[in-house]
Amino acid sequence: MPETTSLPALPSPASTEYRNMVHRVLGAATGTDPALAVGTIATVEGMSDIVEWACRGQSADETASIWLQNFRWARVIGLTVEPSAPLPPRADWETTAGQDLSGCDVELAHLDPTTAQALGRADMQYPARHDFPDAVSPAFIPRLTPLALYPQDSTPHLGQLVANVTSLTHGSPEALACGVAWVFLVRTCLASV
Repeated sequence: MPETTSLPALPSPASTEYRNMVHRVLGAATGTDPALAVGTIATVEGMSDIVEWACRGQSADETASIWLQNFRWARVIGLTVEPSAPLPPRADWETTAGQDLSGCDVELAHLDPTTAQALGRADMQYPARHDFPDAVSPAFIPRLTPLALYPQDSTPHLGQLVANVTSLTHGSPEALACGVAWVFLVRTCLASV
């Protein structure tokens, strides 16, 4: 059997079919605990930054783009960020998310203490260098879901991006493998619809 290095293709991002797919996927991915739903928004915003830079003819560090949005996620839900972290300026989505969350319980520390700690770290975590190598909670799954929509068909490229984004909060081999499997499963399901 030949080895495949391409993921199933999605509709063109300019199509109505793709936009409808985005709405369905994001609706499902944000239908979770409010503190985790903000993580999904942060991932989408990081992906948007990557696409904006590409439209300008510039490449962007994909993992770092999402990592910077994670600091905004931390701010929205009231987490402390280490003073030496490269905090981005406030974004419009932070204000909107904060207003939407007023009156909600956004205690991520109770839901997933490791994610709460990792979000405030000044050093970006990598699969091979991680402060939480045993983190295995399922809290990272909702924020990975939008990566299945990423307009990248290379299996190695998307797989590495998913592992990197997973490792921003979860460093265990089980979490890394589960994250990649999840995104590839969602991508395959979306492509077959």
